[in-house]
Amino acid sequence: MALDAELAAKPYAHWVEDMVQELFNIDPDAISLQMRDADGQTYTCYWNCSRDDRTIMMDAMRDDGLLEFVRMNRDELLEILNGEEDDEDGLCESDTETDCEG
Repeated sequence: MALDAELAAKPYAHWVEDMVQELFNIDPDAISLQMRDADGQTYTCYWNCSRDDRTIMMDAMRDDGLLEFVRMNRDELLEILNGEEDDEDGLCESDTETDCEG
């Protein structure tokens, strides 16, 4: 599938082309597509998706986001888990606010 010059100039053109090819390789029963434009408007499109399909796809996106957050904050999270965090922010380590001094 060859893209014309105007479409090929879009930064996402080759990604979309690859994804369309992958669609034909997978031959999916359901498709979901999410987009955000430069103004922050979001768009969600579905083809043949049941409520369950949408829920499963939403869980996959949430899991991807959470995993990316952990990867990006790995060192800080390890410090917190190992008890190496500084208490400059004034937050308690206790579960109850009444145990805090302050």
